[in-house]
Amino acid sequence: MVGEHPRGEGAFAVQFFMFSVAAVAAAGGLGYGLTLTGPPARSSTAAMQLPAAFFLTTVLLAVGSATMARAEFLVRNERQEPFRNCLKVAYVIGTCFFSIQIYGLWWILKLQNPNQAQTGANAFVFVFATLHAMHFFVAMLFIVYVMLKAHWDRYDHEYYWGVTFCAYSWHMLGIVWLAIMGVMLVAGSQQSVL
Repeated sequence: MVGEHPRGEGAFAVQFFMFSVAAVAAAGGLGYGLTLTGPPARSSTAAMQLPAAFFLTTVLLAVGSATMARAEFLVRNERQEPFRNCLKVAYVIGTCFFSIQIYGLWWILKLQNPNQAQTGANAFVFVFATLHAMHFFVAMLFIVYVMLKAHWDRYDHEYYWGVTFCAYSWHMLGIVWLAIMGVMLVAGSQQSVL
């Protein structure tokens, strides 16, 4: 039967836990490694500075979104192996997103002026970027779930709702991130004008 596996749901739960922990550990390790490259240089102006890492994570979100759309297309057309490979790529992209986002958040914290810790633009950016990362973490758990179920032959051309849900979650998080980036860019440009 489609979706059944001889090892049962207990084995699935263990795999889900292991892949989720692996993504978090890899992202944390890579993010920490990036922070060892040295602190960012403080600008002489009080204007907010966006880390280049946030622009890179924007690209990763776009590529991940396209990858998830491709995965949905492939499963609808019963191309199981390329479908599974797309999910693996999305898993890696999501892990890379987290590691680079960790670096970007660290970068903002290092540039934070202690006198503006509660009201400055960097604090605003930090909160919204952190909230987005937390929502993306939940989306990554969905990707892990769908990726593992795909390897257990759960999805086919008749049933792929989980894949569609993951793809739309990724798309929505990408749109929200673009809105956050837009607000950050406007806030930075307004600060530099003042």
